[in-house]
Amino acid sequence: MLFNSRLYFILLIVLFGTQLSFGQSSYVHVFSKQSQLALEHIQHHQTTYDTICKKRACPPTFLLSVVLPEIANYNGFMDVLETRSSEVFYAQMGGDYANFSLGLFQMKPSFAEQLEKAAMEQEELSQFKFLSYYQIKDSVEIRETRIARIKDLEWRTEYLCCFYHLVSNRFKNVKFNSEYEKLKFYATAYNHGFDCDEANIRKWMNIAFFPNSGAENDFIYGQVSIEFYKILSQYEE
Repeated sequence: MLFNSRLYFILLIVLFGTQLSFGQSSYVHVFSKQSQLALEHIQHHQTTYDTICKKRACPPTFLLSVVLPEIANYNGFMDVLETRSSEVFYAQMGGDYANFSLGLFQMKPSFAEQLEKAAMEQEELSQFKFLSYYQIKDSVEIRETRIARIKDLEWRTEYLCCFYHLVSNRFKNVKFNSEYEKLKFYATAYNHGFDCDEANIRKWMNIAFFPNSGAENDFIYGQVSIEFYKILSQYEE
């Protein structure tokens, strides 16, 4: 994925100044400042993202489009509160007491735990077995480390790549009519839960529930991913 800065910002101006024909207002139009900051984050860290995605055989533009809605919706103040709550309740007592979405990708500790477990059990995910390796044995310290991983750029990207391969393997027989439909499916699985069956994921592919859990004028998460994908695709190498 390669950005041309001048063309990149020209396209942003066009997108943020108009509405895209998605059957509803464009997310990047309504949340233009947040969307621009999210895209600037990707641009700033593109080398890291591209390197990890290449190493793990993941398509960076596709995969980053899955999480760009979360990056755009990131609230630093709330993240500090939820991280502190997780350090107190999740780390000390486990997921039954706290399971907040953390970091720029808004990953829950339970999400990371599911991926770690899958990586150990599924041969197709063997390259991600390292996610389950901790140099410590104490369960509290392991949960503390898991929280730190979710907050770390490289670690959370590794978890994201594991998610991509898990979904690809689990739904390998699902046929998609287009790359957009496939992205919408993966993005919904990320936002709603990759442990859901195909029918449940497809149902949520058409429910406006982002970013305010179904409030008036909310957006369909997967459709927001498509908006970002169209921007990033202009600069895919």
